[in-house]
Amino acid sequence: FAPDVPIIRQDIAVILERYMSWANIQLPVTAEYRTFADEDEIGGYAKNAVQLMNKLGVINGRGERNGQVVIDPTAMATRAEVAAILHRF
Repeated sequence: FAPDVPIIRQDIAVILERYMSWANIQLPVTAEYRTFADEDEIGGYAKNAVQLMNKLGVINGRGERNGQVVIDPTAMATRAEVAAILHRF
């Protein structure tokens, strides 16, 4: 579990998705599937969670590249990002 290791953005999405599943929280997802500029950097275990949290407006991108959102999945999340993500969640 590595509780002392800094958390990356895709892992926050996975934690929140698993919490939603455990707590049986079901929210309407209205956004379409989004292909991110850095889609190939998202771990297989995190793809669904990143999509879900982005569609729900919980995790936003970090800018754009070639007209596509950069989600930056393997970057360390800042304290400010974690606070904003938890607040939106």
